[in-house]
Amino acid sequence: MTYDDYIDLESLSRKLQSHFQIETPEHIYTANKNISAYTIAESYLVRMLIRYREVSETPRDLTISKAMFVDDPKVIDHVKANMPQSFKDRFSVVQSAPYFIEVMNSHASKGGTLGELATQLGLTADNVMALGDQGNDLSMITYAGMGVAMGNAIAEIKDAAQAVTLTNAENGVAAAIRKYALR
Repeated sequence: MTYDDYIDLESLSRKLQSHFQIETPEHIYTANKNISAYTIAESYLVRMLIRYREVSETPRDLTISKAMFVDDPKVIDHVKANMPQSFKDRFSVVQSAPYFIEVMNSHASKGGTLGELATQLGLTADNVMALGDQGNDLSMITYAGMGVAMGNAIAEIKDAAQAVTLTNAENGVAAAIRKYALR
């Protein structure tokens, strides 16, 4: 993503009154003085430090992997409902958790990446099983010949999958591998 993409998305976050951040290969950047608890949680999850920078102080030459609206689920629901169509057309926009909406380059998706990997390995979609639980997994679930929804998955994932396994807390990935990949 470009610096101009960042400027446009950060401006939208202020308009929609949501916390916002960008991720680079090394750091999370946010212009929110009151750093969101969800930004802190993401920092811990991906093991990256947070850098607070005013928009004008954010380096223009950053390699931006993705942008994220990060906030209370009610705020994220508001962002999702009010995201302009022009942004949905311009970017890949997926909800990856009740408190995250990820925005990436329009060519970035788990399904696309999984397809590229399968091709490199000489496989077709029929040879691939994918497991997921959130909106960012939808392209991967629909690509795979065997899409498996976690038991705790959102309805959209369960509807797209060929099977549903146990929840994350119940070792659903292991159960699905035993049932569908090792039979």
